[in-house]
Amino acid sequence: MLRNSVAKKYARALLDIALEDKMAKEIGGELSTLSAIISDNSDLSTALLQPMYGMGDRQGLAEAVCEKAGLSQTVQRFLAVLVETRDVLLLPEMSGAYARMLDDIEGRLHVIVETPWELDSATEAGIKEKLHSLTGKEIILASSVNRELIGGIVIKMGNTILDSSVKAQLERVEEKIVEGVV
Repeated sequence: MLRNSVAKKYARALLDIALEDKMAKEIGGELSTLSAIISDNSDLSTALLQPMYGMGDRQGLAEAVCEKAGLSQTVQRFLAVLVETRDVLLLPEMSGAYARMLDDIEGRLHVIVETPWELDSATEAGIKEKLHSLTGKEIILASSVNRELIGGIVIKMGNTILDSSVKAQLERVEEKIVEGVV
């Protein structure tokens, strides 16, 4: 929990700078790229955190990584701060928090829809339209098939889950029966 809190603070600070520079989307993409580079290379993340290497060496390595990846000065300075504070391993959480904050600012909402069957494009469009009218936000829909639902639909929007699946309804009926018997 503390990791997420710290990651959100870093992400908020970087987003504020990016918004001021009118480069929020670009910086978000670069942050995602940097997160992938560091996450995919454990030797690199170890070297950036290793106190046996001097701060100058670690900062030089961070600068070289950013230059090789073609990242902006803003992201390069951001990584320098993370190296100094030894928070490099929080990059995946920072990248996710940054993306969610930017989506919120730009009026986008990521929604996951689970159904026991493959959705056709007309049904997806209808769901997106209905959710847009309810939330007023641009809906970015991801759908998945979950055969265990039997029928119905489960919609996940942030911390909200709307479950009208047959499986959930049967579970509620079972709970009521057990409560009545006990």
